[in-house]
Amino acid sequence: MKSALVIITILSLIIPISGCIEEFAVATERESGILVINGRITNGLGPHEVTISRTTEENRVTLPEGGGRVTLVDSQGNTYEFFQETPGRFILPEGYASIFPGLSYKISVELNGSKYESTLTRLNDILSQDSIGYRFEDEVKINEIGNEVITPKYNVYLKSTTPFVDTKQYFKWEATEVFTLPRVRPDDPPCFLSRRIDPQRVVIAESVQGNELILDDVLLASKNIDDAFSIKQFTLVSQLNISEEEYTYWKNVRTSIEQVGSIFDIPPARIRGNITNVDDPAEVVYGYFSVAAEKTVRYFILREEVPRSIASLCRGAFFNRPPFCFCEGGIARPPYF
Repeated sequence: MKSALVIITILSLIIPISGCIEEFAVATERESGILVINGRITNGLGPHEVTISRTTEENRVTLPEGGGRVTLVDSQGNTYEFFQETPGRFILPEGYASIFPGLSYKISVELNGSKYESTLTRLNDILSQDSIGYRFEDEVKINEIGNEVITPKYNVYLKSTTPFVDTKQYFKWEATEVFTLPRVRPDDPPCFLSRRIDPQRVVIAESVQGNELILDDVLLASKNIDDAFSIKQFTLVSQLNISEEEYTYWKNVRTSIEQVGSIFDIPPARIRGNITNVDDPAEVVYGYFSVAAEKTVRYFILREEVPRSIASLCRGAFFNRPPFCFCEGGIARPPYF
């Protein structure tokens, strides 16, 4: 039985937040050592992040690439250098760069004697009007022996209407959850975690000239009801106004997922991004550097509001618990918590 739909309407609320860079592995059958560069800047204050890694032959993950230098360059010639926080992870601190709609931006990466650059991309400032809703629903599937399996789900839905504009616009949406875990011992410090919800789901849309409903009750993200709801769970939905080039990139990714069933099995040649070797354009480089206007809304759900039992991953055998149960990858306490 479905619970009541809860609607949170975004009017003019703009909350700049830093987005985590999702590392989507490319193919399982692939060459090792191929460079992967991912990153994003938005109209927010930051921090902004770029990651550099290399593909591996056997695993579905990439390995961080230490060293190198990453610089943000705008169309007026201003430059801002990223700081390497950990091997392969470069940060542009909050408020360090002046990022304005109407200007164009790219990154320049110097690594092992080679120079790589992304496409110079304009930052747009037109955002659609969204309504976000969530429902607790049961997912019903038939397993391999013919039995019905019911899985309680937390589903986030999206309705979006574009403002009246005279140019085509391109949008992408992402959902992130921020939550705290119960303390194992009374003297344990509080643990706060942030992770993308349903990162393999690609939700994008394009609008034509004029005022238009482009999405109506579209499933934005879905996840099992787990320890994230033990105390209080915040959901943050980000809307990104992206370039036509990036829209095409994500459209190709989505098509590949639909064909093979998982972003981890996408053939590498089909998801090449916007970054090239300046001196050797034939070199294959994966990843994408995004330049996007961003608008984010957040809401929270308390444990008593969840009309389902919680499938706890953190109460089982000690050695079988996932890393987040021990606060690996924890973040500083968010100001809204």
